[in-house]
Amino acid sequence: MITFKLKFLLAFSFKAKEEKTKKKQKAEKINNKQKLNVIEDEDPPNLIRLDKQQNFCRVEYELLKGKCRYSFDVLCWEKAVKIISPDSVKIFRTVTKNGLVFAPVCVEHQVSELSIGDLTALQSSVIEFQVFIDKKKMGNAAKADKSTIFYVKEIDMDYEGFVEARIEETHLVNSKSISRTSAKAANITNDQNGSVDKEGSFMVYRDDFNELFSDMIEFAINKTRPPHLKFRGFVKPCKMEGSKTDVKKVLKKTEPEIKKKKGPKEKAEKSVTKLNLQIQGETFFTDPEMSIFSVEQYKASVPKFLVAASVNRLLTRSQKIELNPMVVKIKKITDFPSEVFDNTGYTDIFCKFSIPFVAGCTTIEKPIDKTIYFDESHIYFTNHLPKIKLLEYLDSRRFIVEIYGVKRYVTSDITPKIFGENHWDKNIAKVYPNIPKDYTKQFEESQPDYVLLGYCSYDLSSLLRNVWDFRGIAQIHSKECTNFRNISIKNQVPEPYTRSLPVNTINLANINTELNSSFKPVLREWLLMEKGTSLTVEVYLLSPQAPSLVLHQIPNTYKRLMLIALKKQVATQFLSKIWDHNQRIMCQKLDESDLITGFIIDNGNDVIIYIEGLSTGFILNLWNDLNLSNSRQMKIFFNTDQAYENRLYNICSSSCSFYTVILKVPLQHIFKDRRVYVKGNAPLLCWKAITRLHLLLHSQTLTSMLRYELLPSIEELCSLNLEYGVPLTWKLPETDDTASTNTL
Repeated sequence: MITFKLKFLLAFSFKAKEEKTKKKQKAEKINNKQKLNVIEDEDPPNLIRLDKQQNFCRVEYELLKGKCRYSFDVLCWEKAVKIISPDSVKIFRTVTKNGLVFAPVCVEHQVSELSIGDLTALQSSVIEFQVFIDKKKMGNAAKADKSTIFYVKEIDMDYEGFVEARIEETHLVNSKSISRTSAKAANITNDQNGSVDKEGSFMVYRDDFNELFSDMIEFAINKTRPPHLKFRGFVKPCKMEGSKTDVKKVLKKTEPEIKKKKGPKEKAEKSVTKLNLQIQGETFFTDPEMSIFSVEQYKASVPKFLVAASVNRLLTRSQKIELNPMVVKIKKITDFPSEVFDNTGYTDIFCKFSIPFVAGCTTIEKPIDKTIYFDESHIYFTNHLPKIKLLEYLDSRRFIVEIYGVKRYVTSDITPKIFGENHWDKNIAKVYPNIPKDYTKQFEESQPDYVLLGYCSYDLSSLLRNVWDFRGIAQIHSKECTNFRNISIKNQVPEPYTRSLPVNTINLANINTELNSSFKPVLREWLLMEKGTSLTVEVYLLSPQAPSLVLHQIPNTYKRLMLIALKKQVATQFLSKIWDHNQRIMCQKLDESDLITGFIIDNGNDVIIYIEGLSTGFILNLWNDLNLSNSRQMKIFFNTDQAYENRLYNICSSSCSFYTVILKVPLQHIFKDRRVYVKGNAPLLCWKAITRLHLLLHSQTLTSMLRYELLPSIEELCSLNLEYGVPLTWKLPETDDTASTNTL
């Protein structure tokens, strides 16, 4: 059984008692003199006598669509509270702090196992709690209640928290009315119990419920967050229902109509009769232990309302395996240089992240501060995604979070407000100036600008090693950081088509985007590194992948291998084997899917070779041959446990299936040339290729090359070839005819 636990804390405000007038004081003195001879019994210490002043509210909500619909009424006095629900009636002695009277409500919902459709609906739903502060909305039992006294156990008299009270028959005069009232309430709740909910929704107060409510009261009064509790925000701000429509109606009314209804309108604004509180349904997936939501509305008689939600056994083991949910939590930014944004127009900050084929999310905006708490969690079901895509992302990609700043512009207002604001005010002239429309446009409210401030990245590959959760704190980098300026590899232009393009078309590609984008960062890299600005993120995968099992179930996957040959002879022998294999495929002697593709960079003294081919094909033979060769003559980057769904490089040439670049200057000399790093000296694509290759040669694993996207694209290799390359040369093997020809 699934158990949803909801704990409500309601804070009621009571009006201060009015001072007694002189006439009432004289009348009381006369009554006291008449009652001097009458002997009355004093109330026992465990008796709570209720005042006439009473506050009330009704809470309704629907936890699941068509299921777990529940409601309860709360009658609150200064010293006691009575909760009436369809299944039971509870009475407690209240807790009063800072002029607020608090009342506790604990509800549990027992539900059988949910289907996949119900879980998906709960994940995307918004649970709405409706709080009615209207006598007409109250239930029949609450309307008929006439309680005047309650009793508390003498043992619990000195306890400071909530204490359960009861109704007992005593020798007092109104004891019969109390028992009669309780009997009516019991009959009404029994009648309603059969029609409201049949899936086991009831009020349950555990022995330790006071501990949680004491922390919630402390948060409601002092805004102090205990470290062991998680406080969340509602999805939407709590607003009075119909407030926007009322404003629109008022603006459309004429002058005499507004004058007539001016009085009632002011009274309606002061009283709030309904509150709508919203909670994300995915909260039960992301934070099943406990999440506390709060809302404040000081115009209502219930100024503060808190809800603590938790759930047990929501997902079964089979559902975790089938849905394979991923939970992403954006926690907080620490040591943020907030002083940089003083008097700059920046007001808020939000985060943005994207998981390919899975999710894309933008957090809510938070005010700029030294420590910025987001505490936002989201869950994504990956059952629709092929397992190899998720496996490839976790193993060879980075989880990147972008941090944006919100810049708002303060606009001027040309409307005169010295003598009034509305057109019906008597001091406002009826003659309006003719102001051109072009002049008023510059004073209209403008949309805020969203400026990219920085990035941070995380390695989630540990989720593939039977680790259920990932918790990381990463350094935030400015957008001028080289590791984040590389674009994703896009190999959509085949080599024959690239060669037919003019030089300017290749070298000036994306130049307009680069020039229009302001590269001047708001936050500099040295400042973020000096401050140690970091972002805390948590990622959970409820069903860890088994890479070996996943890869064996997929028929066509590809492996990747990087080779840096330190001698030309080693590279020649290695490439000749690939040449013979590809020629046999071209002659239709072998399967075309086993073609070996990639790129070759002749760097003078050494050769950089990248190849990719079918996982169960010829690339394994090449790997076995490399194991038998001398390791001092080459550097090999290969992982037998990794496989990928697609190729990074398509067939580039019908002759050799490789894109080949022969450099006239070694890369080591290009890296040392200072002119290359001056913006504008080298084409954009060529500069990106140099940047990638510089980081690639300093990498130690193939996984790091793929994770940081260090493999240059075909367009970048083409631009590099045009700037620093020489024409291709082909040396035929020597024969008797060629030898005799050369000697002539």
